[in-house]
Amino acid sequence: MKFWYHSKLTIAALMLMPFSLITLIVSLFKRKFRSRHSYPVPVIVIGNLTVGGTGKTPTIIWLVNLLQSRECRVAVVSRGYGAKPNQSFPILIADQHSAFEVGDEPTLIRNKTSADVVIDPDRDRAVRYLSDLPLGQRPDVIISDDGMQHYRMARDVEILMVDPLRGFGNGLLLPAGPLRELTSRLQSVDYVLAKQTGPMLPEGRVHTASAHTEMPINAQGETLVTTQVHLCSAIGNIQSFIDTMIAIGFSVKVVHDFRDHQRLPDRVLSDKRLPIVVTEKDFVKLLAPAEHVYFLPYGLEYSDEFKWELLTRIEGVIHEKSSHYSG
Repeated sequence: MKFWYHSKLTIAALMLMPFSLITLIVSLFKRKFRSRHSYPVPVIVIGNLTVGGTGKTPTIIWLVNLLQSRECRVAVVSRGYGAKPNQSFPILIADQHSAFEVGDEPTLIRNKTSADVVIDPDRDRAVRYLSDLPLGQRPDVIISDDGMQHYRMARDVEILMVDPLRGFGNGLLLPAGPLRELTSRLQSVDYVLAKQTGPMLPEGRVHTASAHTEMPINAQGETLVTTQVHLCSAIGNIQSFIDTMIAIGFSVKVVHDFRDHQRLPDRVLSDKRLPIVVTEKDFVKLLAPAEHVYFLPYGLEYSDEFKWELLTRIEGVIHEKSSHYSG
C-alpha cells in the first residue's frame, strides 16, 4: 500500500494502528514460543521484515549455486504462495508440475539451480520431510524461502533481506505499515543483506549485492534489439524492475503492474504494439509465450569476503550436525 511509504503518517495509517497491536501480540507470542528442537540437517532462513520484494529469490539462487559449487547437496523449502496443487503437502516439485500448481518462485528456483524444492505452508513439515529422506537423498543443507516469522521451524542461520530504497516505510506493523515484526529483530539475525546500495539501509553491517543482467530474450532464444518496451509484471516491487530496464538502456513506454504472484492476463500479453518484457518469475507462468514477449535474465552476486564468511559459517554447522547426529 502506498501510504506505508509516506514520509509522514497518513490518516489511513493512524486509523489502522489499533490493528497493528494484534500483529505485535501475535509476533511476540510466536517468537516467545518458537521451536527449540534441532533438525539433523542445517536450516538457513532467508526472509524479510517487510511485505514486498527485497531480493530473496535471486539471493536464494545465488546461495544454492554457491553451495553446489562446494559439492553440497542443497534443498529449498517454500510456502509455494499461490500454488494450486492437486495433491497433498508436502510436495517435492517434479518436471510434470507447472508453476500454477506449485508456485512461481519455487519453479524459478528449481529451474535455475536443479535443487530439490519442496512446497508446504507448514515449513516445519517440509523440513522434516527432507530430513527423513534416506542418506543418499537427504540434503546437506536446507534453505527456507522466507519463513523468518515461521517460528515452528527451527533454524541455524538467519539471513534478513532489507529494501535499500524504501527501507521499513513508516515503521509500523501490518496493516498500518509494511512490517511483519518490529525492527529490533535486526539485532538477532546473523546477516543483513540488500540487493543494492541505497539511502534507506539500516545502521550496522549490511552486505550489498551487485546485479548482473543480460539483454531480454524470448522463448525462441532471440535477444530484444529495440529500445522502446512495454513492461508487464506481477512482483512485489515493480519499480526495481523499471529502474533495471532503464539502467541497461531501454525506454519504458507502458507499464502494467499486477498483484504479486498474479497470473498475467492474456488481454495485456496479446498487445503487440511494443515488445513486452516480464521478469523471470512472471515468465515461468506463461504456458506458450508469444515471440513478442521477452524476459529479463537477472541475478545477484555478493562480495568474495561475504561469500567466504557465509560458507565458513554454514560448513561449520554442517560439520557440527553431522558429528552430533552420527554419534
